[in-house]
Amino acid sequence: MKEYSADEREEITFWIKILRDWSVARTQQFYVPKGEFDKSYAAMLTLVYPEMKFSEHILRRKYNAYKNNNYDGLLNKRRKSKK
Repeated sequence: MKEYSADEREEITFWIKILRDWSVARTQQFYVPKGEFDKSYAAMLTLVYPEMKFSEHILRRKYNAYKNNNYDGLLNKRRKSKK
């Protein structure tokens, strides 16, 4: 994590919290299919964080990056110049 800027570490920490909360909530759903739950959870996140975009695809992609300790996969690298 040392190679990331303070803003990038903050974004990584934000996504880790979101993904952990989503994972816990997802395992507690017994009556709702996971695909439907993921759509609902993404919609809820969009209401909580209107400046960001969430979808079930984004959640799964970010979760796979998180599981593989791929912190670059948790960052939004669009519109950022290479240093």
